[in-house]
Amino acid sequence: MKTMKSAPSRQRGLSVTGWILMIITAVVFVTMGAKLVPIYLEFNTISTAVQSVLMDPKVGLKSVNEISADIDKRFSINNVDMISYRDLVITKDGGKVEVLADFEVRTNFFKNVDFVVSFDRTYSQNIR
Repeated sequence: MKTMKSAPSRQRGLSVTGWILMIITAVVFVTMGAKLVPIYLEFNTISTAVQSVLMDPKVGLKSVNEISADIDKRFSINNVDMISYRDLVITKDGGKVEVLADFEVRTNFFKNVDFVVSFDRTYSQNIR
């Protein structure tokens, strides 16, 4: 009688070490997202608030202080905490109103490791 030798079976799947590394990697990326996504969402809120003030047809008739006050109201309504209207540079030159938002946001990631997100955006509106 012939005996058949079976081929050694190949292991498939991840080892315990592989699973642990995969879980650690996933936790790091989820934590990064949890820290960074709110920053970008608030920047989107800032952009929307500034653009809505600039889209007002009466913006050309307003002074820089009145434009600042309008932006401040929108920041208050939307609970913007990253910056204040005082951090914006608003210029009204000829037929154009410009608002410069140049700031950084720092958030802690882990112990002494921080994320620094830098924003530099100029919003402009022709008023003629």
